[in-house]
Amino acid sequence: MIPTEEQIKELWERCGVDFYVNDNRYWARTPSGGAVELKVDLNNLFSIAVPKTSLQEIYIQPVDEGWQVDVEAGEYWAVAETPALALFWALREVLRADD
Repeated sequence: MIPTEEQIKELWERCGVDFYVNDNRYWARTPSGGAVELKVDLNNLFSIAVPKTSLQEIYIQPVDEGWQVDVEAGEYWAVAETPALALFWALREVLRADD
């Protein structure tokens, strides 16, 4: 399942990212005053969202339905079409539980 714009916005807000929306895309402000696009991809999720959690274990593996992510020995998990989407859904649950 593809996340809605509201779900994407919620994730970046929970991560404390200074961002804005332009042309239906999310952009993060950099310390130097520039901006980088906040795509829901493995690079952004591992560099921005994962450090905002206390996760010690993240497993990504292919399954019949697509990709499965298990975190913290299966405490949180998700299955999606791509590894990035599966990680997005798992991190969303982790960050919501941390509130």
